[in-house]
Amino acid sequence: MCKDYIRFKLTGEVISEYIDMSGNGLMDLRNGSFSEELMELFGIPEMYKKLPKLADASHSIVGYVSSEGAARTGLKEGTPCSAGMIDIAACCVGSGIIDEAYASVIVGTWGINQIIVDRFVPNATGNFFYVLPGKKLILIGGAVSAINLEWFLNQLEWFLNQVNGAVETGIHKRGISKYDIITEAAASIEPGGTSVIYHPFIASPNVHPRGRAGFYNIASGHSFADIARALFEGITFGHKMYIDIFRSKGFDIKAIRLTGGGAKSVFWSQMFADVMDVPIEIVETMDTAALGCAISAGIGVGIYSDYRDAFQHAVRIKSIFQPNAENTKKYFRRYEDWYILLEVLKPAWEKQHMD
Repeated sequence: MCKDYIRFKLTGEVISEYIDMSGNGLMDLRNGSFSEELMELFGIPEMYKKLPKLADASHSIVGYVSSEGAARTGLKEGTPCSAGMIDIAACCVGSGIIDEAYASVIVGTWGINQIIVDRFVPNATGNFFYVLPGKKLILIGGAVSAINLEWFLNQLEWFLNQVNGAVETGIHKRGISKYDIITEAAASIEPGGTSVIYHPFIASPNVHPRGRAGFYNIASGHSFADIARALFEGITFGHKMYIDIFRSKGFDIKAIRLTGGGAKSVFWSQMFADVMDVPIEIVETMDTAALGCAISAGIGVGIYSDYRDAFQHAVRIKSIFQPNAENTKKYFRRYEDWYILLEVLKPAWEKQHMD
């Protein structure tokens, strides 16, 4: 994997680890080893013996920076290198996620919703091993998150530039970002204050192979603020849809650690609390994946005794957003409309022509 190749160039050691490899379709998750049967099914049986050995754990020290690696990077020769992990697991570690009482939700390009449990879950988007012994990382999600916001604003900015002849717009003159502008517009409408609906299936939809994004229920009396509010709500409802799958399987999520670009927004964090109906916790470090890797390496060199010790010392909660019961009722009604429309659209998606 990418991290393994970088470490190979630094140390000369060819090795990987269980978490990253458990998500690439080459392992038998029942026994935690590479699968000859899968390699046969993929039509590459000769590659089975080419697969790398696996480190005992993500925090295991598996090599040291060589003299060549030191000369090319400026790192000190002999610097220990740990095995590492896949990015989503690193986000969980950097958020201090230990068990299924907490979900990790990443509001980024992809909508990542994940929990740490004792068993693998059939038909999840991804099943991975985790850093804690016996624990599994279960991911359910898709490209339903902030990629929608970025796409919408990029198209709007292009349009404004054409209208204004590529001169500075009011957004730039005010000295704030386009994300601040759309957040202001969305926040000007109270929860339940618009009937506009947005489905956030702009890329790689997994609600249906032909699913697509769309604004619905727009009338001439609606404003940009209605569209902005629907955009934020639609993305948040996309996350709720996946969190509800966890709940339907009996996992009792008592709080969510929210990370990614969306976690920077007070407005959006409160919306997540109200929609999910659980406290939303924001960790102090925004780049939780980098912190997660640093924690793992710290355990490897003995700075921390184990992950629980590291979480106590390195993971700090910056703010907590409690759900507002009245807002939650309004959002639940909105979500019901959002979900009914999703089900209604599936037969149309099934029949549409894709050429």
